Amino acid sequence: MLCGSDAPGGVITVIPQEFPDGIGYEPAAYTLVHLGAGVAVRTGAREIHFALTLRNAFDQAYADFLSRVKTSARNPGQGRTLIARMTTEF
Repeated sequence: MLCGSDAPGGVITVIPQEFPDGIGYEPAAYTLVHLGAGVAVRTGAREIHFALTLRNAFDQAYADFLSRVKTSARNPGQGRTLIARMTTEF
């Protein structure tokens, strides 16, 4: 029996940094879009939650200003990632 659902998501926008770090690195601005959907199903006395999350839905290339590999990796930001979860209590 279906007993609940949700649709989490979010948008993260990072503006250009005014002050470069100690090696002169100034990352560009970027926007990331995260989408998600979940449902809870009751099976007997137990509730099982199923969820899908799509992080960086548009596969935006970016480099986090605080990343330690921002200058040594071509694209150190996390690419599009699909996460599937199933949880329950026991």
